[in-house]
Amino acid sequence: MFDVGYFDKLFSALKTGRQETVALRDKELNLIAFWPNNRAPGGQIGSQAVSQETRNLIEKGSSAATYKARPPYNDVEQMISLCKTDEYPFFVLTGNAEYEYLRPWRNEAVIALIIAAVFTLTTILSAKILFKSKETEQLQIESKQLAEDKARLEGVIEGPRPGHGNGMSRPGKPF
Repeated sequence: MFDVGYFDKLFSALKTGRQETVALRDKELNLIAFWPNNRAPGGQIGSQAVSQETRNLIEKGSSAATYKARPPYNDVEQMISLCKTDEYPFFVLTGNAEYEYLRPWRNEAVIALIIAAVFTLTTILSAKILFKSKETEQLQIESKQLAEDKARLEGVIEGPRPGHGNGMSRPGKPF
């Protein structure tokens, strides 16, 4: 025989999330060890409560599989991996709830969305600044042109300045 406490120590060294589980079962599906310790009926040592998917795979003779199932001990759908040990008639089952195994992906998706939002806002602000810059440049050109036109018109309206002749470039014709 072996000490079941050994498996508790072994499994507790694993870094598991809130809905991640590790179970060791014999060939009749009797629970030998379970982590984290579960006081629910399906999580008691000796319990044969497993999902129908698990039971079907083991009855078919599968030695390894990964599948989705809802174990009876916590009623949370998990991605379960099943592996039969080579030296002993045991099955090791690990379960991981969807929100646990998708957490890293969701975190990356949030970061990607934030980066995309910052990029979009930066692009919009840059385009607005560039548009305003071009608009300001165009207004300055038009303002300079208007000032030149104004100076020319004022020169025509005021007439000849003293000491500059009569404003006629050729006799009888202005400019």
